[in-house]
Amino acid sequence: MPYHITRLHPAELHEALEFYNFHYQSSRSPETFAAEFLRGPAGPAIYIIARHGEAGPIVGLHSAIPLWFSNSEGKDFLTGKLEDNLIHPEHRGKGLFELMHQQLLTACAEKGISALWALTYALKAFGAIGLVPVSRVKQGIYCISQTETIKALLALNAENSAMKRAKIAGLALAAKVSSLALYRAPSGIAPFTVEQDEAFDPGELINRSLKGGPYSWLRHDASALHWRMQTLTGNAVFKSYILRNADGMAMGYMVTEMHRGFAFIAEMYFDASLYSDWKKAFTRHVIEQLEKKGAGLIRFWAWQGGNNKMLSWQQQDLAALGFLFPNKGISFVWKTLQPIEINKSEADAQSKAGGEQVLLSRLYTQGG
Repeated sequence: MPYHITRLHPAELHEALEFYNFHYQSSRSPETFAAEFLRGPAGPAIYIIARHGEAGPIVGLHSAIPLWFSNSEGKDFLTGKLEDNLIHPEHRGKGLFELMHQQLLTACAEKGISALWALTYALKAFGAIGLVPVSRVKQGIYCISQTETIKALLALNAENSAMKRAKIAGLALAAKVSSLALYRAPSGIAPFTVEQDEAFDPGELINRSLKGGPYSWLRHDASALHWRMQTLTGNAVFKSYILRNADGMAMGYMVTEMHRGFAFIAEMYFDASLYSDWKKAFTRHVIEQLEKKGAGLIRFWAWQGGNNKMLSWQQQDLAALGFLFPNKGISFVWKTLQPIEINKSEADAQSKAGGEQVLLSRLYTQGG
């Protein structure tokens, strides 16, 4: 029986949610779906469904959430983040994902989407539709409380063997010893000041941090920040910290993501002229704020692979303050659909090259 592939119609939402919730054993509601896929900062998602026969059950989902990127040349371009990529187990290996993707590509061309990307473990499936692995998360941890660190790390897995528990306890101890490095960092930020402003757009600061490098990043305008840091938060609380000099210029920027018992440093940038000691002092200040709010563990997603020096520097800066980076995680994959001008000498950023220059962070994920 042939597959029937179409855009999702509002009348089909209930059935699509049933399919999604059954597969993932979740309870996504129509309201949650609307917030994520219908009210994004660049408009509603392109959401494809596949049926087994024209009137048959839904057996596949595939979508792209349009999101604006900015780059160091002052240009914006539209991308699509692939989400809800799901094929019923009985219909895998039959080319259905590729068929759905062809229809998605047609809609992306109509909307002017220049690149597709995703955060995924399914490298083989995404490779089949042309997305290339660019980099992979290296999980960083900073231990404030060994007890809370062990609790948070155990919660990452549904089941933990005795050996796994012992390894996590050992990791927490090693992380606690490593965290002592923070106390060698400068503890005062004067004459700088720190303010909180979740609506702050760091675009100009990001440009100053790059020294003209050929980078691109998720656009941080008011609508994008509100959608990511207030609408899609789940149980997390996001805060933005801005380091300003005596003239009021933003010299540093950090976004934190607070959960019960642990937190993330979700994103961080510094002016290229800021001395290392001031970076350390600002980071120490933010870590101390998270500790006061009850975080026993602080996590950070570093990214490895490609030639993105900015992301390598972030890991080095945090390692010097006592973060350990023991485990690898999810991968970032990318596919260029139309030429994107990354810089004046490299106007044709095809395949992996375009994705290597993306300044990734936790803000590229969905929800808290």
